[in-house]
Amino acid sequence: MENTINTLNGVTERAGYARLLSLGEESTVPDPDQSAAGDLLRHYAEQTKTIIREVLSNSNLSDSTLWKVAEECYKQATSPSGSLDPDVYMDQRAKSSSFAEDSSDAKRRQAYRRCWVDFWIQAVNKSADGPTLFHLFYPPVSLGSEPLDFNPENVPTSLFRTCGRKSPGNSNAEIFSSILSTSGSQESRADLLALEEEKVTTLPYHHLYNPSFTPAAKDNLMSWTSSPLFAIQCAIWKLHKGYESERRASDINVCIVEPRNFPPGQFARDTWLLGSYRETAMHLGKDFQRFWELRDREEYYNGEYLSQGTLNHSNRSCLASLDQLVEAGLYELYPELDDSEGKTKWTNRIKELRLFWSGKQTTKDDEIVCALKLRSYLSPSSPLHMALMLLAFKNCELKSEVPNLEKPPSWATRPVEVRRYWKTAEDLQSCGKASPSGNMSMNDNPLANYESLRGMFA
Repeated sequence: MENTINTLNGVTERAGYARLLSLGEESTVPDPDQSAAGDLLRHYAEQTKTIIREVLSNSNLSDSTLWKVAEECYKQATSPSGSLDPDVYMDQRAKSSSFAEDSSDAKRRQAYRRCWVDFWIQAVNKSADGPTLFHLFYPPVSLGSEPLDFNPENVPTSLFRTCGRKSPGNSNAEIFSSILSTSGSQESRADLLALEEEKVTTLPYHHLYNPSFTPAAKDNLMSWTSSPLFAIQCAIWKLHKGYESERRASDINVCIVEPRNFPPGQFARDTWLLGSYRETAMHLGKDFQRFWELRDREEYYNGEYLSQGTLNHSNRSCLASLDQLVEAGLYELYPELDDSEGKTKWTNRIKELRLFWSGKQTTKDDEIVCALKLRSYLSPSSPLHMALMLLAFKNCELKSEVPNLEKPPSWATRPVEVRRYWKTAEDLQSCGKASPSGNMSMNDNPLANYESLRGMFA
């Protein structure tokens, strides 16, 4: 019986490997990089099969699970020292007598990495029921930059998205789809960064800068934010003043994802995306110039990120409705959010609250208890992480602050509440309780979590 099972597993493994190769389509990699892709495929054949075996160990091979294999291979190919890292292969070749180091080595390494990443992006994008459906951000070589920093330390701990029944596109517990992707348009399959420079510049502009708060023109983008304050105030505004006010708080959800659970390129920071095309924008008129000037000012920046097309977030997200948050004590923790006039404003209210909460403030016992209760709806797996994010809305005084010897990563420089979160997480890490990279204590003992926070805040 055991031999029969092993034989069947071997067949499944081989079938998965063959299917992956067909998805990646080595033949579509442009010359002269085809040989590089072939070299890497042959070198990493066993490691790739190991990934298949591990991912499919508890499931049968099918198109609905194959994307998980392709995504894991993509992660391992783009992560420093990943099991499919092309630099490891290049290092081994450099040490061999048949491959001597020369002045073109850096370009050769870049070409190998590029074709290897291209191969796995195709495999991820073409997997049925995959997480992205042709929608990873990956710029053409002509842009002259990497799509994203693949270092996980430079990715936000969490991203938030507010949506309701009337939100443009399709939003539910399994997927988010842009307006264009929902329509089934062939245009939705094109990576934004592969379009003409002017179009790449104008589409994010019209999506992000929408002073009338009316549904954006049909595009392939979806907005996210690293600020839970921005997302929660958006939910409140949607209920009371949105372009199509929702009838019930239960119809409005805040979705929370951890970007590290998605492949690199799933989310692009607006400042990175827009900055790459800023020179083009400066020639498109005063409106575009004004837009860039505003985003350079801290009071107008809200930690926005973009995804494109369709995103499969099933089993990789947490959804909390506005009524759940209110029932859990949102307005008890922050009565200012319950202000009748403030409920009808969004970005301007955010600016008011940031100013109002800018002075040093002490933290009451019931505020810590309330933050820990709220976090259970926003992030069940990381109690300290989300509680810190909620408490960081205010400039909370700490009992003892540990000097930060390192500058915050780019994602944590602003908005101010995200920067405060990173700082307090750094301080808590010094006590062995938390890390700003998201590796929080997994202890879900309410008393232990309360004592950890109580011992930190004045």
